Amino acid sequence: MLIFHDLKSLGYTMANRHAGLDFDHCAAIMKKIGKFHAASMAYARENMDVMNKYFNFNMFNPDVDVRSDCINVVFEKGLGTLISIIEESWHDFDPVILDKLKKLHPVYVKKLEACLTQKFEDGFKVLNHGDLWCNNMLFKYDPTSNKLQDVVFVDYQISYYSSPGIDINYALSNCPNLETRARVDELIGIYYQSLSETLGSINYPRIPTMADVQYEIRRMEFFSIVSVVSILPITMMEKTDTMVVNFESMVDEKQAEQSRKIQYNGKKYQAIVRPLLKQFNDRHLLDV
Repeated sequence: MLIFHDLKSLGYTMANRHAGLDFDHCAAIMKKIGKFHAASMAYARENMDVMNKYFNFNMFNPDVDVRSDCINVVFEKGLGTLISIIEESWHDFDPVILDKLKKLHPVYVKKLEACLTQKFEDGFKVLNHGDLWCNNMLFKYDPTSNKLQDVVFVDYQISYYSSPGIDINYALSNCPNLETRARVDELIGIYYQSLSETLGSINYPRIPTMADVQYEIRRMEFFSIVSVVSILPITMMEKTDTMVVNFESMVDEKQAEQSRKIQYNGKKYQAIVRPLLKQFNDRHLLDV
């Protein structure tokens, strides 16, 4: 039996994803991710068989030989479109980075798959939500002051038991506005405080250190590139008379291509992605 609850009746609503979320919203998200991850670690201690049976793969299903067409449309074609737009209209863009993006393109999805499916014995694992962008979050505000009170996550279709770096990189790539991106280290600190305090409250035997968290973020760092290049331009896309941005429009090849061409030339997107691509290059994440 499935029971659905209309969260709107409890005062929850969606935020404006087009402008990106401010620090308070992102802080609430990171705090909730920390609690969710901590709860999953406690559950996994007693129910590892459940984790291994039901949450052992993400969008790359090892039991399916043919890669989903939507992965090709959303990810590979996203990078291809960005390269074309850079060549056509980003005339002051660093040619070294452009050349690296071209070399990355043929192996882009393979590197994403290698990142998300890597096997490891070190570090720590959690149940990841797997798709933490603004459309999968609902926020509740005080009716009088309009102050943010809570955030809840919805849509757990690709939850995956793996490194917490998956959720952290994805959320921090897709959710913050431009100003908040300068405070990413603070947001990671909020995540860690929430994770460690929650684990401490239930006497979890070994609480990960901040260094452990940083290691997991670096382990899954390639997912940040994919999020910024292939997901963020669609999530920032404004609703138009001809297109509504949802999952269907993201996997519809014609609509996704149309939205990217508009958004890759958008001032808001470029203000975010240009410095991020430089950072990715400085950390050698674009190297093949």
